Amino acid sequence: MKSNLTNSADLALNAGQVLKVTAFIYLKEALAAQQYEECAGLIRDAKSFGAQQSEISAILAEYNRGYEAYWDNEAKQNKGPRF
Repeated sequence: MKSNLTNSADLALNAGQVLKVTAFIYLKEALAAQQYEECAGLIRDAKSFGAQQSEISAILAEYNRGYEAYWDNEAKQNKGPRF
């Protein structure tokens, strides 16, 4: 009979992965709070923990899409009636 227990090595993340994900979370929080002066340091930290440029670019693009969508929506709401 096969055991339902999973090898703990399969579930464990190495410390670098945890730190990289933590740096990503802090980066997303800084972007959301518009604390842009902190972003460069957080990006450096993420890179030092093994983050790839493509991963960082994806986070920045995700933030940019949300920010642009917000302003597009604001512009549409403030146009007023068309006569």
